[in-house]
Amino acid sequence: MQEILEVITLYTLPVIFALTFTQAAQAMVADRLGDTTARSMGRLTWNPSAHIDPLGTILLPLGMIALAKLSGGMVPPILIGWAKPIPTDYRMLRNPRRDMRWIAAAVPLTNLAMVLFWAVLFKLGAWNPDSYVAEPLQRMSLIGVVLNASFAVLMCLPILPFPGGMITLSLLPPRLAERYARHQPWGMLILVVLFLTGILGFVMLPFIHALLAVVFLLFGIAP
Repeated sequence: MQEILEVITLYTLPVIFALTFTQAAQAMVADRLGDTTARSMGRLTWNPSAHIDPLGTILLPLGMIALAKLSGGMVPPILIGWAKPIPTDYRMLRNPRRDMRWIAAAVPLTNLAMVLFWAVLFKLGAWNPDSYVAEPLQRMSLIGVVLNASFAVLMCLPILPFPGGMITLSLLPPRLAERYARHQPWGMLILVVLFLTGILGFVMLPFIHALLAVVFLLFGIAP
């Protein structure tokens, strides 16, 4: 039990930051492009508490981690989670089809930025290995790198209402976009089915491993 609590403690900040900072970035991009909805609702902030969904940000991803450790296995590199979605009024955007693309792209781009952030923290821990915080900092940082790489790839999948789906929607001709948008109510179900059948991992893992290989090479990280 102590090991499970230790693992959950190390995952908590990376999970919360990975899921909530992307929503903050979306809110700020939308605000710059003319949609002030998030600002009026107090969502234009990097404070995670404004974006946390108790089920999607805390219970589900950390529960998956706890179940993995209870079963004696490794924590899966692909976790499912979410934060409160940013409300967007596309009528307020100056160029809705173009701007929705940038709002959606803010999510995986923020995850990629956090991959670099956690990689830098990992190196900071390596500079003073005798410090009592060095080892847990490096473990948490490595989790942050892997987790954000995973979410960055996940958010690029062309499934609505996820960012990759919104980017795809914005690029399609109007008639095709209308047909493509019809699967949005089924997006979460599609994701869960892909996850449970192992198809999600089959599709995502090569991209995750390639991204991690580049980051580990650039920062000299030996996992």
